[in-house]
Amino acid sequence: RCDPAVNVVKANIPLLCSSTIFSGCANPPNLNTTALLDTAANISLLANGAPSERANSQLTPKSVMQPKGDRLFTTETLLLLLNKVPLEAREAHRAPGITNNLLSASALADAGCELFFHQTGCEVSLNGEIILRGWRDPDTRLWRVSLLADGSNSIVPAEQDIVQSPTVNGIYECENTGDLIQFYYATMGYPVLSTWTKAIDKGYFRGWRGLTSDRVRRFIKPNEQCEQGHMDQRRTGIRSTKSSHAVPPPDIVDTMEEPTQAPQNDKTNMVFMTIAEAEGQLFTDQTGRFPVTSNRGNNYIVLFYVVDANFIKSYPIKSRHRTELLKAYDDVYKYLCIRGYRPKLHRLDNETSKDVEDFIAEQNAKHQYTPPDIHRTNIAERMIRTWKNHMCAVRAGTPKTYRLSNWCKDLEQVDMTLNMMRPCTQNPNLSAYEAMEGMFSFDATPMAPIGTECMIHVKPSKRHTWGYHSMKAWYFAPALKHYRCIKVVTDAGAVRTTDTFKFLHHTLPVPKVSSTNRIVKATKHLRQAIDDSTTTAPDELQAIENLRALLLGSPQPPPLPETVVQPASLPQAETSDLPPPEPQIAQPPVQSVQTGSPTRKPSHRQSPHAIPFNDDELDATMSSGTDDLPLPQRYNLRSQARHIIQSNIEDEHGIPDDHFAFAVIDEETGNPLEYKELMKLDKYKRIWSTSYANELGRLTQGIRDIPGTNTMFYITKSEIPEDRRKDITYGRIVVVVRPQKKEQERTRLTVGGNLIDYPWEVATPTADLTTAKLLFNSVISTPGAVFVVLDCKNFYLQTPMKRPEFMRLKLSLIPQEIIDKYKLNDKVDDRGWIYVRIEQGMYGLPQAGRLANELLAKRLDKEGYYQCQYTPGLWRHKWRPITFSLVVDDFGIKTVGLSHAKHLKNALEKHYEVTTDWKGNLFCGIKLTWDYKNRTVDLSMPDYIPKALTRFQHKPPSKPQHSPYKSAPIQYGEKIQLAQHDKASPENSPKLSEDKIKHIQQIVGTLLYYSRAVDPTLAAALSTIASQQSHGTQAVMDACHQLLDYVATHPNGTIRYCASDMILALDTDGSYLSEPGAKSRAAAYFYLTKKDEPEFHNGSVLILSSIIKHIMASASETELAALFYGCKEAIPLRNTLEEMGHPQPPTPVTTDNSTAIGLTMDTMTPKASKSMDMRFQWLKSRRAQHLFRYHWAKGTTNRADYPSKHHSAAHHQRVRSLYVYDPVVST
Repeated sequence: RCDPAVNVVKANIPLLCSSTIFSGCANPPNLNTTALLDTAANISLLANGAPSERANSQLTPKSVMQPKGDRLFTTETLLLLLNKVPLEAREAHRAPGITNNLLSASALADAGCELFFHQTGCEVSLNGEIILRGWRDPDTRLWRVSLLADGSNSIVPAEQDIVQSPTVNGIYECENTGDLIQFYYATMGYPVLSTWTKAIDKGYFRGWRGLTSDRVRRFIKPNEQCEQGHMDQRRTGIRSTKSSHAVPPPDIVDTMEEPTQAPQNDKTNMVFMTIAEAEGQLFTDQTGRFPVTSNRGNNYIVLFYVVDANFIKSYPIKSRHRTELLKAYDDVYKYLCIRGYRPKLHRLDNETSKDVEDFIAEQNAKHQYTPPDIHRTNIAERMIRTWKNHMCAVRAGTPKTYRLSNWCKDLEQVDMTLNMMRPCTQNPNLSAYEAMEGMFSFDATPMAPIGTECMIHVKPSKRHTWGYHSMKAWYFAPALKHYRCIKVVTDAGAVRTTDTFKFLHHTLPVPKVSSTNRIVKATKHLRQAIDDSTTTAPDELQAIENLRALLLGSPQPPPLPETVVQPASLPQAETSDLPPPEPQIAQPPVQSVQTGSPTRKPSHRQSPHAIPFNDDELDATMSSGTDDLPLPQRYNLRSQARHIIQSNIEDEHGIPDDHFAFAVIDEETGNPLEYKELMKLDKYKRIWSTSYANELGRLTQGIRDIPGTNTMFYITKSEIPEDRRKDITYGRIVVVVRPQKKEQERTRLTVGGNLIDYPWEVATPTADLTTAKLLFNSVISTPGAVFVVLDCKNFYLQTPMKRPEFMRLKLSLIPQEIIDKYKLNDKVDDRGWIYVRIEQGMYGLPQAGRLANELLAKRLDKEGYYQCQYTPGLWRHKWRPITFSLVVDDFGIKTVGLSHAKHLKNALEKHYEVTTDWKGNLFCGIKLTWDYKNRTVDLSMPDYIPKALTRFQHKPPSKPQHSPYKSAPIQYGEKIQLAQHDKASPENSPKLSEDKIKHIQQIVGTLLYYSRAVDPTLAAALSTIASQQSHGTQAVMDACHQLLDYVATHPNGTIRYCASDMILALDTDGSYLSEPGAKSRAAAYFYLTKKDEPEFHNGSVLILSSIIKHIMASASETELAALFYGCKEAIPLRNTLEEMGHPQPPTPVTTDNSTAIGLTMDTMTPKASKSMDMRFQWLKSRRAQHLFRYHWAKGTTNRADYPSKHHSAAHHQRVRSLYVYDPVVST
């Protein structure tokens, strides 16, 4: 099951390795009004109670991964109160359970802010203005800022120096394992030990820390609760006293003879493997009446047994009436369908009704009854027995103060705990619960024995000033949709969800951490530290002094000089605007202290486990440039490290690459590693040192048998011209493991391009979307043509440059063999830097794109390829039947015969590494479905709208929305339809804040590309909203919500192109005074048609729907303006088609206004049309040049009528299929 999003933050675990005296600044009394400025978090997180402007509920919570592998789940999307911070950086997420609020430094950097950290505080500036100031937390030595917009972000001097103490926050510190196992056992409902231990051994309880079958057998003894629920009648025939004829045992022969083939042991059967399809069987039955009516009025329980998952689900009902049964069936069917277990055959007993049969038929399922009076054929009968046993054991463990009438609330946890012990039928490696709901994490969703008495916190808003801070309640289920919350029932019968509680079980000791527990745990850590002593000589005296200070509380010795630790940078869309700080020479690192069983020595070369990482886009996802800084020690238990790696392997989904700060993970410890960390571990140092040496050798003049590319040269600082020393940039080292490559351990060196001031043009000409659409039409309209996509890797590398660039590297990180070969000790400066001169293109250089394009033109010119004169990004060959569109480094190729595409591929492979998509299924982010037999192609973007709705946290509408924009109501009986009062004007609708206006702009920008690519029905609505977004009002925001409702209702826009004669045609139309401010709209529909077939319909290659800037004097002037704008847009399209090799006759232009036709065709004498002179004179001139051919057609056949105005929902439903292809409807 896929998480919508997995974000990596370094949260809640301040992990410091030494106690350092630091002169910091005083913290405010309430730290919840502040946040840590975190460079290792890619989203901002707020705890409960933190100040924010607004909160929107999330349809799908974000999953936040912490360094130890634990996950938090966000509940709301917030807006920070920091008004001077850019809107995109003010977005935050509520994450209950975090210790400190986190403000993402990467989000600030992406928004264009500059961040400066210094010894006593930090500053955030935007366009030269300081918008945020922070201070240094004296307790944690981290930087804090205020979340209040009251000017409190300033540095407050501390009254005295504070001794900082190292802290490590964790959840499981309790060493009283027996209490923990007893608590787990009661939470599970006192199951039979053999059943529970088998489930534990199969791995069904991976999310329950500290739970093993050995511990269960050790600490759980026979108990009355289990027997009250599961004791059965003793079976007969066990240890029978009945005498029987004794059969003498056979003589035991000790022999080592080989076994012989038994006589007549012939082959009788063939054994084959087959694939078992999901049966989709569902069994149901009802229990008898429960002894007590629940406080919700329920009396019976319906049991559902899902065969494919071996899953049992209970549902309480008030009576056996058909309405109650239908409600139960409807809810459970929806529950199963959402989880992929749609019933196909429903087997039930004879207690049914016609309504039930009709309901099952509506669900496209079959039903089958059990034979009369033979109930054993219904498996649900046996499941009722299993479930009732478990329910009875649960009830036996509840206290007398817990009311029996709450039984219907208990069903949720009863079902959970029972299914956690049952293996899934289809995949026995999963429990039935995990197959249905996913892996359960006890950390994220704590549980307790049902009926446990507890004290819950009463929030200040819910109590009086002198009211009690807590109240008594009884636990009955976990709050699965909340993070670390439980559901309780109060003495008055009210159900509440709380995150602050204290369990008071009536018989069991609740696990807690005592002073003895902490001392025992500290002793274990000390023992392990002694056993795993490092190879470096230890400082025994320092260790004794530290231990003495820890135990006796005596003053600690003066600290060592403070070492600044730079956290790893997260992958970003753009490189940072700040250079890396100047690092100090790192001291020899101290090996991390670890606990657990000894590490098994591998039998092969050790290579760290890698998270999937795309090293083809290193300019956008690069690690920190300060690779020579010392690391803090990391205290990770081996079991936690194993959990981190195992979770990455066993999850059914992959975690998105752009949410990880590191590319390499140590498979033994689970620690994320960078190059500088790899160099400090003996088991990895040789491997990655060689890998980095290979990269440096490739970029320079070679190393060993690896040839060099002369991309850069080692120089001294004195060789850099004085006027260029301000342009010296830094290098970044990126490490990644690529198992599918020949060189699996891959290191890349990239350039920090933000410090380079390039004086020449850097823009690169590329093809636009309309050019690509014309090329798609050309492919299906040319017999024998096919579409191929080529991707040039390293497209921007090794390009000769007009001037060299200069970069510096730290000598301490360069492999020794490179230092020896190139004699770098003679070139290092007094600060440990080595300088290089870059003479060819590298990742990160701002000029790399344009230089690569110019070099490509020179190289392809030798092979006969050239760029077309009038169309950017369109290329052809001098004689080969091949045309391609170049977008960045992707080649969309139309070729008649694959040999010509192979010629281009071979030409590119002389200089680049090329990957080929011979089916041409994806180009410009658009999915292409080719049908060469029927000569059609479908354009779609399947996942675009769901991601957009998730991004904007927009809930699907309760009712389908078939109109993208609200249309003016029709005044029936009126001959003239007057314009309605402009409700979106500033004086009639409340104005929006700047952040909401930016939110509108983001929505428009997101949907604009989608509309141009695959869904032209959005054109008019987007145009209207875009024209009003700068002075947005609440009415504009409501229009955006309606637009999002529309795309949520119709998320799969598709355009189909059919083979044609490649003749450009267009329909134009105008709507007079249809927009606010007495403005009119011009619209045009561009498509490719067949000669002399005016009825031929094809998908649009371009939709024009724009508001005319000037106020039109009449409807005819509006129509003439639409004709003018449409023809003006058609000129470059005609040029592109002719450059593709499709000669264009006079382009047929259709309009439904007779006046516009009369003026352009000289069949009407202009009188009061002086304001229209320029337009119709231009149109007449182009007609005289045989570029256009105008004709009139009635409005009902005009394709441009749809984008020219806003229509009713009924009209949209009626004509949508003409503009957007729906495979289901068409079929």
